[in-house]
Amino acid sequence: MPDKEFKLKYKIRNKAAQTLKRVIKEDALIDTGTLYESIRINAKFTTEGNLRIEILAAYYFGFLNNGTISIEPYNLVRQFNKRLESEGIISEMYAQYIEWLRIYMGGVGGFYSGSTPANSIYPPELNR
Repeated sequence: MPDKEFKLKYKIRNKAAQTLKRVIKEDALIDTGTLYESIRINAKFTTEGNLRIEILAAYYFGFLNNGTISIEPYNLVRQFNKRLESEGIISEMYAQYIEWLRIYMGGVGGFYSGSTPANSIYPPELNR
């Protein structure tokens, strides 16, 4: 595994944010627009290779998602995750990560990358 995290590029993070905004809009949760406009997404792959998506939003996002005594839960995160899967955004995120691994580590899963790293313990003929 790599020794540093890979932060996903802005374009895919923005695509994920727009997806969450559509979920909020479809659930008719736009009152003043504060929640809708506050949505930001941070996304990265950790050094263990796990995808971590962080939702930055107005404080009451949590109340709407989880519910309270007087508000039924909207399960926004569950809807968001399903939408990311169905629209292929998760696949795009993994594709970015795999491309980064290919460049950063010189190959993924034992594929020969065409050059031998200086610190390789195998002779070039065995790396093919």
